[in-house]
Amino acid sequence: MPWSCRPPRPESHLPAGLIITSPRAEGAGTITIRFDAWKRVGGVNLVSHVTIIHGPERWTFDFKTLVLNSADKSLFRVPRDLRR
Repeated sequence: MPWSCRPPRPESHLPAGLIITSPRAEGAGTITIRFDAWKRVGGVNLVSHVTIIHGPERWTFDFKTLVLNSADKSLFRVPRDLRR
């Protein structure tokens, strides 16, 4: 399934969305996914509002709360027996 990234927003260089072309899709074979808004959470930019358009259908996702999971740093330590 071919896809392309919409041009980045000039003010932030964040992607504006994706355009996906599917030969198997009924009706309109193009699906547009727009990243309408971004929020900075824990130093990371996360998409906070998404619009998906497929032919005449439109779905909107408005994320009210965005939380990054924190991982235990010990998970990233190389085991002693694998260290050089």
